[in-house]
Amino acid sequence: MPEPIMTGPGSDPFGIIRVDESLSMAFLVLLERLTRSSVRSFLLREVFEYEYSEIASFVGQSEVNCRQILRRARQACHRSETTL
Repeated sequence: MPEPIMTGPGSDPFGIIRVDESLSMAFLVLLERLTRSSVRSFLLREVFEYEYSEIASFVGQSEVNCRQILRRARQACHRSETTL
């Protein structure tokens, strides 16, 4: 089924499409800039909300290292937001 499009006074369907495209582009840029380990850690924590101990076992790193990897991934994400 197609995704619903917001309608009503003041809603701009083309604005929604532009935002969607911008988010897709930002995510692709982020994936390009991060290492595989960073992408895995970022997705497991931010999207799937896994605990750091679980992420550590998945990626074969210590929990402390996973926290640091994720911190750096978040910083890269914020830098990407400002450059787009």
